[in-house]
Order: sequence, then structure tokens, then C-alpha cells
Amino acid sequence: MRFDTTTKATVGTAVANLLSLPVTSSTGPSLSDYKNSFVYVNSFNTSQREILNAVQKSTDTTDSDWNISHKSGQAYIDEGSAMLKQGDMYGMINILYGHHFVKGLGGNFSTSKKVANEALGLSKEDLEETTKRIVESVV
Repeated sequence: MRFDTTTKATVGTAVANLLSLPVTSSTGPSLSDYKNSFVYVNSFNTSQREILNAVQKSTDTTDSDWNISHKSGQAYIDEGSAMLKQGDMYGMINILYGHHFVKGLGGNFSTSKKVANEALGLSKEDLEETTKRIVESVV
């Protein structure tokens, strides 16, 4: 299942660029274009497999070096609901995560929503380069 995700740096740039827009404009994007609506931005439309591939490339590892398991988005939602019923508020994390991977509920918004990357002047990002930079910063 593909989904959209965004780096913290891109979120920050998007917010700064959005708030820097003129209130109205007849020649380009303006703040009023986004009045009372969501602003969708992304760094990548990807999958968990593509992210793992990028991590493996950055760490010179293979599938055999990882403990890989498969669970549906609905399974996360069900587990989260059960946790909440037991009073464990961390179940909400499972519910949010699960919804990201259920078709039509969340994560793959660039297929159905207008993404504002271009209007906000956001640069294209490369998943492998970004992953390598992140891996190098934590190793």
C-alpha cells in the first residue's frame, strides 16, 4: 500500500512558505486560496517496502538482517481499539497508524487531493538520499 509522507523539514518549509504568501493575488498562489481548507504537502509517495529498501541500501543490509513481519492496517486498528477499551490510551497510536494503511482512509492522499508542493515552492526530494542522510545522522 502506497502512502504519502513528509519530512519535518518540508513541513516547516511548507508552513513558512504558506504564511509568506500574499493574502490575495491575481498572479499566483495566495493565502486566501487555502482559506478554510487543508493544505496537502508531501516529500514522498512511497511504500514501507521502498523505505526498507532505502534503509537497507544506506546500511548495507538485506532482508535477512531484519525481523520483517506483515500486519494489515485493519489489524492495527483492531488492536488499538482493544487497547483503548482496556484504558490504554496508546491504542490511539495503533488506530492512527492503521488508518494510514487502509485504502480510502488516509495515507495515499496525493491520488485524490491537490498537493500544494509546487504552489509553495517545495523542492523535490529523493527517498534514498533522504534516508541516507537520516541514517548517517543517527549512526
